[in-house]
Amino acid sequence: SPQCQGNSRGLGGLTARNAACVRGGAQRKEVTLVDVYAAFEAYGTDTDKSVEDLLLDGMHPNEKGHRLVADLLAKEFLRPTTGTTKPGTPTDADKLRHQASR
Repeated sequence: SPQCQGNSRGLGGLTARNAACVRGGAQRKEVTLVDVYAAFEAYGTDTDKSVEDLLLDGMHPNEKGHRLVADLLAKEFLRPTTGTTKPGTPTDADKLRHQASR
């Protein structure tokens, strides 16, 4: 959508807008999202912590930031399924492959 487009750089408003667009896209496509942006923002709200603690250059994750991302991914990958998925129900990966083939 037009509000999700832009070509300026920086971690400020554009990144927040991009994160919101990705959230909306994941919701529309009904796929799981590991929201790294939200996790970084939440980290920065803790006392004596800053989002900058997780960034190498103000935008890209440093070692600590990559560890947080890895922990988020591991938590999602290892999350037990609820058992409510019926046989033949498309997985997130199936949905993404279908979207990519359009």
